[in-house]
Amino acid sequence: SFDDPDTPRGIICQIQIVLAVFSDFCSLLSTLLLSLRCYDVIKNRRRFFDKGKNGILSILIFLCLSLAFSISFLFIDRERTSGNLSYRYDIRDRCSYWCWLDHYTSLACLGCYYIILGFNIYFACKTNCYLKKGYKKLLEENQLLPGKVNKIDGALNEENSDNSPREKRETFLTNEEKKRIEELRIMRVKCLIYPTVTIAYWLFAATYRIVDDTVMQNYDDS
Repeated sequence: SFDDPDTPRGIICQIQIVLAVFSDFCSLLSTLLLSLRCYDVIKNRRRFFDKGKNGILSILIFLCLSLAFSISFLFIDRERTSGNLSYRYDIRDRCSYWCWLDHYTSLACLGCYYIILGFNIYFACKTNCYLKKGYKKLLEENQLLPGKVNKIDGALNEENSDNSPREKRETFLTNEEKKRIEELRIMRVKCLIYPTVTIAYWLFAATYRIVDDTVMQNYDDS
């Protein structure tokens, strides 16, 4: 039942919950969108998200999904706590500076986070694997050993200083070839750092909140 009147603090808490869940899903889904776009460009070379209105449409879809998730979890939370006035928003979060879902609804929400994180990890690994193979192939095509290329004074030089054919080949690399190898190397680093940092942060945050919900549930129930 939704006939129980909400206190002013309860209304503010519900607004906070919607904004918090919406922000979380926006962050996760936008990271997934970036992973999909990188995978689409690098692996499939289709540039689906860059054609016409596809990019704007995909962003709007993810924004609508985030809003739908946030409102849905709020309604689920209201339904679960509608018969327990002592556990409504203005009571259960009285010791917090911010409001959040009840424990079971929170665990369901965090479970959705993990599902999206799973897709992020999958596409991030696929993209990095493909870039690694492409980088190795490019070096082999230019007769350079993978793992022995360093950028020194704007040029690429092998660590070994012998007079091997590979060293001679490197000496005669054109500026375009050097630029292509360097750009691919930088792309590999960027495609590795960004998803790794984002995924690591969200795995830590989601795991912490699951532990917190599990531990605090016994105190709240009593």
